Amino acid sequence: MALEALDNPIWHALNTRHAALAIGNDHAKRYPPLVTPLAGMADQDAGAFDALAEVLGPQPMVGLFLDRPAEPPPDWEVLQAHPIRQMVWAGSSVPAASEAITPMTAADVAEMVALADLTKPGPMFERVLELGSYFGVRDGSRLVAVAGERLHLDGYTEVSGVCTHPEYRGHGLAGRLVSTLVARIAARSETPFLHVKTDNASAERVYEGLGFRTRRFINLAIVRARPVR
Repeated sequence: MALEALDNPIWHALNTRHAALAIGNDHAKRYPPLVTPLAGMADQDAGAFDALAEVLGPQPMVGLFLDRPAEPPPDWEVLQAHPIRQMVWAGSSVPAASEAITPMTAADVAEMVALADLTKPGPMFERVLELGSYFGVRDGSRLVAVAGERLHLDGYTEVSGVCTHPEYRGHGLAGRLVSTLVARIAARSETPFLHVKTDNASAERVYEGLGFRTRRFINLAIVRARPVR
């Protein structure tokens, strides 16, 4: 799939590698609510929002990656909106995986969700492992850092959910986790990419040090269909 697919990565994921998870129609699709609150649209016009409203079901609030700032129809409200940086791995060598990294299983999900709730890398729910592989770092029995794969589309896999407990920051745990994921993704002849908030300069530096380069900016919007009165 061409690099331009990353201009609308949620939509392309739901139409390719994550098609089995997709709920929707030809114009809008979403993930199951307990997997991730993301949705994608083929376009960004009023008709696409109408199509999205038809597939929301019990999840009236969803996250969208948009080409331009969100301007939904009046029957929608924008809860959050800000640009995020899309970075694509352009490294010339695959980083070595760390032996201290532990694959996450269903038994770890509750701790993963709790860590994400504490550190706010983005919402994480009980079916998160259906998106892809996740890895963590433990201090004894305590899960202190985690990261994994989220969007999958032909030729590309997104690194996401990168979070470290505040007491363990500054020790390179995020870098070790992302390096492990980059090595695994590259071994499948796929290209890793990720998204980072534009005000997170420290994370941007870590990712640049691992070979990621900014490709473009995408507009993240958290939107909700207004209830019918």
